[in-house]
Amino acid sequence: YTDNGGLTTTSTRTLQPRHRQAEHYGAMNGVQVTDHTAAEGGKTAGYIEDGDWISFQPYNLAGATRFTARVSSAGSGGRIEVRAGSATGTLLGTATAPVTGDWETFADATTTLSGAPSGVTTLYLVFRGTAGGYLFDLDAYTLDTGTTNPSPSPTPTPTPTPSPSPGGTSTIRAQASGRCLDVNGASQTNGSAAQIWDCNGQNNQQWTATSASELRVYGNKCLDVNGGGTADGTAVIIWDCNGQNNQKWRFNSDGTITAVGANKCLNLTSNGT
Repeated sequence: YTDNGGLTTTSTRTLQPRHRQAEHYGAMNGVQVTDHTAAEGGKTAGYIEDGDWISFQPYNLAGATRFTARVSSAGSGGRIEVRAGSATGTLLGTATAPVTGDWETFADATTTLSGAPSGVTTLYLVFRGTAGGYLFDLDAYTLDTGTTNPSPSPTPTPTPTPSPSPGGTSTIRAQASGRCLDVNGASQTNGSAAQIWDCNGQNNQQWTATSASELRVYGNKCLDVNGGGTADGTAVIIWDCNGQNNQKWRFNSDGTITAVGANKCLNLTSNGT
């Protein structure tokens, strides 16, 4: 700035971008920068274990409503806690980082944000998961903002999104526990129960989404609503794929999975973990 008398002064303003590379953190605990060909800029925040964190300062998070992270994992996957102020500060949201099967294969982990403090703060990303091994790598993240619709009209049902994409094979995780959808005892017998179990990368936890809306395991068995039932609490099993509606599933944008035939959600009994 130059005033009319010719005196000049300058000041510095630090602006944080909406989309940020994880390896550009300001401070960290336990994290190392690692090279990955498929990462944006060729690097990630890696070697992440339970309790590690990275931070960025300054951030004004008051308008942030959504957090999306780009992650890869040939480990156990885990969770990203978005916190303000410190590694134990206000929890704004938690994103579940999936197992992608390879450190060079990336997928998005997303959560809504709420409760952000007003004014400038330090953004902390705290990493949680199974202790004793590497969880996932974080490539980049994006903070989105939005406004509340003042109209009293009901919010439209979001358009379902096919995740994982048809043809893709991945684990399916329960958000509350971080455990994987699993065929009990690794059985390949018709009628074997589906359950959640500690994620272990075995074939009985690998599900392929097909263009026919199936969720296949072992290549020829489908996730199936037992007996084509439509009542709450009907068991979910595996069965020879047959094209019936009780073997069709829809992935919704809020993270839920709907059984097409019953029009009910895949659900854990008594919110089990």
